[in-house]
Amino acid sequence: MIKNLVLGVIILVITVFLLKKKKGMQKRLLISLIGMTITLTILVLPLYAEDIWFSQFTFSLLYALQAIVLGQDFEMINSIPLDNLLNICYVVIIYILFFLQPLAAATAIISMLGDSLSKIRLFFSRRKPIAIFSQINERTITIAQNLYQKDKTLILFADKNELYDKDLKQVKAITIPKNITDINVKNKKITYYLFSENEEQNLNDSLEIIRKNKTKEDISAYVLTHSDDARLILDSCEKGNIQLEIVNEIDREIYNLLNTTPLYLNAINHHISILIVGCGKVGMEFLKAATWCGQMLNYTLTIHIIDSQATKRKEMLDITCPELTKYYSYHFIEADIYSKKAFDELDKLKSENINYVFISLEEEEKNLNLAILLRRYFMAKDTDGYRREPIINLWIQNNDKKIQVENLKYGEKINLYQINAFGCIEEMYGQKPIIHSKIEEIAKQVHSTYDPEDMKNGLKRFYQLEYNKKSSRAVAIHLKYKLYSILGNIYDGNFEEDFENNVKKILEAYKKVIHENKRLQEMLIQNEHERWNAYTRADGFQLIKAEEVKKYKEITKSSKHMVAKLHPALVQFEELKNIQEELRENYIQSDIDIIENLEKILKKEIYTKE
Repeated sequence: MIKNLVLGVIILVITVFLLKKKKGMQKRLLISLIGMTITLTILVLPLYAEDIWFSQFTFSLLYALQAIVLGQDFEMINSIPLDNLLNICYVVIIYILFFLQPLAAATAIISMLGDSLSKIRLFFSRRKPIAIFSQINERTITIAQNLYQKDKTLILFADKNELYDKDLKQVKAITIPKNITDINVKNKKITYYLFSENEEQNLNDSLEIIRKNKTKEDISAYVLTHSDDARLILDSCEKGNIQLEIVNEIDREIYNLLNTTPLYLNAINHHISILIVGCGKVGMEFLKAATWCGQMLNYTLTIHIIDSQATKRKEMLDITCPELTKYYSYHFIEADIYSKKAFDELDKLKSENINYVFISLEEEEKNLNLAILLRRYFMAKDTDGYRREPIINLWIQNNDKKIQVENLKYGEKINLYQINAFGCIEEMYGQKPIIHSKIEEIAKQVHSTYDPEDMKNGLKRFYQLEYNKKSSRAVAIHLKYKLYSILGNIYDGNFEEDFENNVKKILEAYKKVIHENKRLQEMLIQNEHERWNAYTRADGFQLIKAEEVKKYKEITKSSKHMVAKLHPALVQFEELKNIQEELRENYIQSDIDIIENLEKILKKEIYTKE
């Protein structure tokens, strides 16, 4: 009996060890059940006094299996005398197994039944579009809710998380806890959301999904990553028919901000004056985006940057984007924003009439305090009737904090501080989604103007390179800026909040102005090239002479060098014709296509889903 007890304990220890190694509830339940059954078989073996060892083992195994369905014989166990510690331990362990074994079996059955029901639901929902998520978290739950409310998309999570059970029930989600790349569904339209907190895992899963599905139709994938390395890897792989998009939250939310809260708000005398406080990762991306977005017809642009490491930030900008500080107006101020030096510098900027403030300190919790301090400062310094109040924007990812910011009030006056908080997860993926967004819809229209004769392949190229998608998004956003630059004094509607509802009226006013001033369309084409110059320089490109292009063009098969980031068209609009003639490429045509198709782009008449 001692040997059996020792051996039983060893089996239990091995079972616990294996449980730690294995992932997945079903695998763990199976290991538990097998381990307990073997242990119980070994423990009851001495209770059967059979002459043949095979019979003894068989009866012991049957007894152990009977325990799973509560069919065990308690009399045999109760016959063991409890007159010593060994027997007591022996009986206690057996009774513990009597309790745990059927519990594990019932749980396993329920789990398998749940999976079977999920598979049945999947089978009968093959005609519905399906969204498959790699992980259950705040982002994916918000996306799932948005998709379910919008078109009743079938929701599947390759994960389980009891913390979100209520949210999962609201969207009638199916949960199958296995790696997303191992889930096979037959639905006609499939969208993968690789939104794990582990961005390396997102990249690996996306590559596997591409490998398995690139010959299929109607497969889309969104990959959450902020890594430039991941972008390069995904850009370079052949995606076949898969429509894959990288979701870089910082880039996309800044684009969303520029679209919903334009730089020209409160601008005085057609001068956009921006103050950036904190030029880390978020602040630097905003600086680059504001540079191309602020290239408006008849407007000037200046960007002021206050950062405790301003010199270092400027040096990094000069290295990564060599031509930006050469061609555009930046004023770097090295100071802690809470220092006297910083506010002395702000005093000097009064004549600049700052109209747009962007706050993104490294420590997010300090952003709100600074926003309130700056609002107080600007109001106190405004002696011209409290009208020159800059828009103050700050990066806040916590939704509850964002709501509190929007409801800040003094007395009964709500949002007297006029602070615009952006970047919270609920807004990014729910209210103003950065995926399936209106910007994305217009961006597809923009890209389709480049190759209207072969729209299918044109759209394939759109999804092949992140560079193409991001560039087209920038054009899509700037169309509103172009319209405002020539209609700002004519159209009295709200361009920012009501643009979609009034696009027809806006375009009618645009056509009238263009008809009355034929020169305006040419000026807009020129402005589009100036915006493209700024965008391309902000992406790190620099000018290369035409004669140098000829040396590498045979290798790259293109006049632009994507790796070295060289482009011969980074010149003034007037110089483009000479470059075109020398290289025999029509760089101006893309600018012309965008302006001549401006109305069709905004009406979404160029690209239509087949």
